[in-house]
Amino acid sequence: FEKVIIKPHIVEDLTYAGASLNTIRGLIVSRWWRRSDAPLTLEVVIPVNSKGEVYVPTMGLKNPVVEESGRIVWRSGCFIEGVPGVESGRIEDNYIIFNVGLGSYTFSVREG
Repeated sequence: FEKVIIKPHIVEDLTYAGASLNTIRGLIVSRWWRRSDAPLTLEVVIPVNSKGEVYVPTMGLKNPVVEESGRIVWRSGCFIEGVPGVESGRIEDNYIIFNVGLGSYTFSVREG
């Protein structure tokens, strides 16, 4: 898998879901959970020689702020550069979509 698309569909009754897949390039991981202090946290692992397109649900928030490992990558409707591996971001429907390189990422979304 040269391009990995991670697009979770959040079901209201679930508080956690996860899956992994061992590929020829390495392990792909996607898991998400909800807690009272953050509407959603999404963990992703993209293997070597792969790129990822990670869809972070906006969770119905009016002004979503997205952080990756505690550093803001989306605020006020704009992508914020500066986090290694997170190359770009855009909003589409009810998702904020990030293009990422290989590595492990922990995205969290909250109201701004």
